[in-house]
Amino acid sequence: MSSGIRDIPSLYTAPVHFYQQFDLATSYGGPLALLVVLLAAAGYAVVFSGLIGRSVDISTEKSLALIERTSVGEVKRDELDDRLRTAREAAVFWKVLASGASVLQGPIETLGRIFLGAAVAFVAVAMSGRKPAYHGLVSILTFAAYVEVLRQAVVVPLMISLHSVEVETSLAVLLRGRPEASAWLYAGLQAVDPFSLWFYALAAIGISRSGQLSTRGAVFLSILLWAGAAGLRTGTVWLVDSLGGEVTI
Repeated sequence: MSSGIRDIPSLYTAPVHFYQQFDLATSYGGPLALLVVLLAAAGYAVVFSGLIGRSVDISTEKSLALIERTSVGEVKRDELDDRLRTAREAAVFWKVLASGASVLQGPIETLGRIFLGAAVAFVAVAMSGRKPAYHGLVSILTFAAYVEVLRQAVVVPLMISLHSVEVETSLAVLLRGRPEASAWLYAGLQAVDPFSLWFYALAAIGISRSGQLSTRGAVFLSILLWAGAAGLRTGTVWLVDSLGGEVTI
């Protein structure tokens, strides 16, 4: 039996049953397109609320204050005014960039998680001696990724009510506001997130119940995918930080 968009609620209430009746030939085009639209809409809601502009304005004010503080007695007033004007003009660019990132980040990260995860799963299934179905694996991960919609349904209202984009659902919240904490540690703790863990749990259920891997193999694969994603995020932040880049937590 094929599963479709109308069956998504049962994915949360009865995931084993959902994937037990899952057809690997199920088309993922419609569900994937809807997922991308919903995640982009969540990002746009944050932009529309004015939180992105407010966040950039706060950063800009801090930069202007720093420029004035470090330039007193060092540069002429005309040069100082030029620096301040340049910072204000740059803020307009950063607002556009941050707004675009807010809309596109969720869909891009989720698409990467789905297609890269399916590619790794394809190799794992082939190595197990079974016949891998790449499109079926993409479908399984596409439906599992709908937990990201639930995440946004929690996070976006919190952002709006708290008037801040600094909302964290992972263990990284324990390091929030502690500048002495390592940026790479913060990135690593972001992987310990209930919604991310839920995604990988659903992936394991789907891959095992569809017959692509044994239960033990599917669980091991999901742990591997989770660890790989966490390691990539942590390693990237560590590299940027070690090269002198700015990483804020």
